[in-house]
Amino acid sequence: MGLDPLALVTGATIAVILMVTFIRLMTGSRQARIDEATVRDFLAHEEINVPVLDILLSEDHRAALVRLDDPAPIRLIRSFGNTLVMQVLSNGEIQPQPNRIVIARQDMGHPATTLSLREGQPLPGWLSPILKGQTT
Repeated sequence: MGLDPLALVTGATIAVILMVTFIRLMTGSRQARIDEATVRDFLAHEEINVPVLDILLSEDHRAALVRLDDPAPIRLIRSFGNTLVMQVLSNGEIQPQPNRIVIARQDMGHPATTLSLREGQPLPGWLSPILKGQTT
């Protein structure tokens, strides 16, 4: 009499889930926290010699909207695990809503990124002309 294959698969699945859970608990969260200094340091390596004019941080410190002195001035910087990634934004990708800004991603395979703002926090003044189609 042999072992039931269903029992083997079930046991292996449970073992893998327990192992992944244990590793996750031991290593902790892998989300980079974004603040103004982190954004400036990141951009110093990505956008060399391009001055940073304004930074808008999300309430949860997982993303930031940045205005640069550049022909395409708006960048989205967000955490992707332990690293930061940057996306150059166009006017149509930024959708302001009450207490948040939704940013459509450049490919339909990824959900929109949301920057949560403090309750009642107005949009920054530098963002309004960009939303109306003006550059800087």
